Amino acid sequence: MGLVRPTGIGRVHHSIYRSYYCGLCWQLRHDFGSLARSLTNYETVVVALLIDAQAGSPAGCRHARCPAHPFVPVLHASTGTPSLAMASALTCLLFEFKLRDDIQDREIGRRFLLKRYQRTFDRTRRWLGDRHFPTDQLGKEFVRLRWLEEMTQSAARLADATGLMAALEELARPTATGLAMVLAYTAEITGCPENRELLWRLGRDLGTAIYMLDNLMDYGNDVKLGRFNPLSHWGQAHSGGRARIQDVTASIRDDLDYTLKQVFVTCSEVAGNLSTRAFSGTIERIIGHGIPRTLFAHYKLAMEGFFDEPGWKRLLRYSRSLKNSYGGRDEVVPGFVEIEVAASRSPVVEQG
Repeated sequence: MGLVRPTGIGRVHHSIYRSYYCGLCWQLRHDFGSLARSLTNYETVVVALLIDAQAGSPAGCRHARCPAHPFVPVLHASTGTPSLAMASALTCLLFEFKLRDDIQDREIGRRFLLKRYQRTFDRTRRWLGDRHFPTDQLGKEFVRLRWLEEMTQSAARLADATGLMAALEELARPTATGLAMVLAYTAEITGCPENRELLWRLGRDLGTAIYMLDNLMDYGNDVKLGRFNPLSHWGQAHSGGRARIQDVTASIRDDLDYTLKQVFVTCSEVAGNLSTRAFSGTIERIIGHGIPRTLFAHYKLAMEGFFDEPGWKRLLRYSRSLKNSYGGRDEVVPGFVEIEVAASRSPVVEQG
């Protein structure tokens, strides 16, 4: 359930986005084999679109059948373009970071996968390094996040709601900084320095929201598996056992609402001011409407305890909650308009 999956952006814009999503899937197969197709993610699709939109060089397209669409050929962006090659390499790098994170959480079998594909990861790092991608800086932010989680877990910093919100904001900074570096990089390699600050702000605020939403969505699972989560850590310390996500977040709900509203403000400003040479309408629609809409939908579901329900029930309810969204219709998620309007009236606060 990707958090950077744009919904309700209209059929035309959705077809462009989907062509790049399918194109990334084909590029991963070309670069790393068929199994790598399972790594296709929404964040790196947006990176590919941003590169081509700023460079003014849309990828060519072709129709083809694939395992996901064996009977009807679907449109996909042609493999081999610089944007999809970059998105593919970045997807591989993020998979390596994910494996290392799982190893820290004592996931069985992850060490084998890391050792099995270490040469591929090393080759990808060299490829990215040749293109001046901030690979080392991303690695440092990953290490910094793990260090912050260990410090937060061992320190008595979650004594009250204020400490909990402060811990969430601090823990979100490595993710925010990492995503900001990636998005700002797209402006540098496409010769659009005027977009760098805008994309840095977008990545920073989206990264903050993504980290917080990940913790909200993973709350129940982290409690069961004993993984560190500032929300479950705080809930267990104050309830003496398992508490519902609604009870844990009751004291910080206003702060979470405000953080999400600030993300909407940033998305709206970036969408309206980003300089692009292609896909202008699509990029504006994705950033200004599609991504905020998806974030709000997941936030609303998380606050209702949706992600703590059994898997079959989640799948059924989730498909109903966003029905028609991915087909490109502009149906409104209940409550989205209200929070979007409130966000537009909120003052923009620059974060450190």
